[in-house]
Amino acid sequence: MLDAVTHLCLLVLAACHLGAVDDGGGKASDRGDRGDTGSTPCTEPPVAHAGPDQAVPANTGEVQLDGDASGGRGAYGFAWALVTIPGDSSTSQADIHDAGDPDPVLVVDVDGTYVLSLEVRDGRCWSAPDYVVIDVG
Repeated sequence: MLDAVTHLCLLVLAACHLGAVDDGGGKASDRGDRGDTGSTPCTEPPVAHAGPDQAVPANTGEVQLDGDASGGRGAYGFAWALVTIPGDSSTSQADIHDAGDPDPVLVVDVDGTYVLSLEVRDGRCWSAPDYVVIDVG
């Protein structure tokens, strides 16, 4: 289990690294202020909920994620992205099965700490990212 200081450090690292992670659609996850795409500013964006941090046993193989959204205009679209993985892992964005669903499965290949982000779109506005830490082993 991660202690509070390690958890905070991982989240800060994840926030700094997020702009360099590909969201699987060929675009970097850095989408500016996440405002709407029209001329009217987004005043009530949705809120992403990446679910609780998880500690899972070694050799788990697959981890069920548990995302959700609130606020905004409803009819949510979900975008999960890997932010950090253990140094000896070959897990990639492709290992998030159904990354556009609120509750995809992450395939993990080694023990260690994985950090993922969840962003939500309500058809008009993007949420700020929310993060989940998966500690395997």
